[in-house]
Amino acid sequence: MSLGPGRVKKGRITVFNPRASETLVDVSVVDGWRQQTGQSTLAPDLWFNIKTKKNFVLPPNGHRVLKYRVKAPADFKGETMAFVFFRLPPDQKGGGVGIQLGYAVPFYMAVRGTEELTLTLDKLAAYPLGDGGWRYGATLSSQGNVHVRPHIEVTLFNEDGLELDRTALEHGPPIYPGRTRELYGKCALGDRAPGRYKARVDVTFTPLAGAKQSLRGDFDLVIGPNGPVFTPSAGAANP
Repeated sequence: MSLGPGRVKKGRITVFNPRASETLVDVSVVDGWRQQTGQSTLAPDLWFNIKTKKNFVLPPNGHRVLKYRVKAPADFKGETMAFVFFRLPPDQKGGGVGIQLGYAVPFYMAVRGTEELTLTLDKLAAYPLGDGGWRYGATLSSQGNVHVRPHIEVTLFNEDGLELDRTALEHGPPIYPGRTRELYGKCALGDRAPGRYKARVDVTFTPLAGAKQSLRGDFDLVIGPNGPVFTPSAGAANP
């Protein structure tokens, strides 16, 4: 969620019991930003509160609605995140090994107007798959104080600029500040004849609070005996 400095937002979350018997639910809140980045921006108890005891009992197939409150400190900049864990005791029917059920719900909070984000496209590569196919891998790095979930599309051209195909890479995994991530998408490079090609990578992203942004990378591609090899195009304004 995106809040102005000092602003408050309230909400509800519903916890369900999937079992046909009553069960004890343990609740805990941890610094999710530290877990994901190794650095803490703001301790959860300074901005997040969920109104519940540390544990409570749910009736068979029952549920409970919990209220939470988020406040953006006036002097905080950027983004933070907390995980709310709901854990159920192990189900040990039949005397076997019990497995504890657990659910983690992330709560993101960004202070509007303080976001900083720089995303760069570091590399485009191709990797063979076991079925004889290929997949693209685009490596991106993020700097700033907010996370990003980019949309990436790779367009392949012949040497004359004729578009051959487009491939959308996976979307969803976040890239946190100071981190690098490679995102993948299966492509049809295996169907191309050896030779020279060109590829364009279009990346679009929208921070939790902010306007939609984009960046582009242009690459030369040679498909030879050792497979596809990408190099940044000469004179291209790749980030």
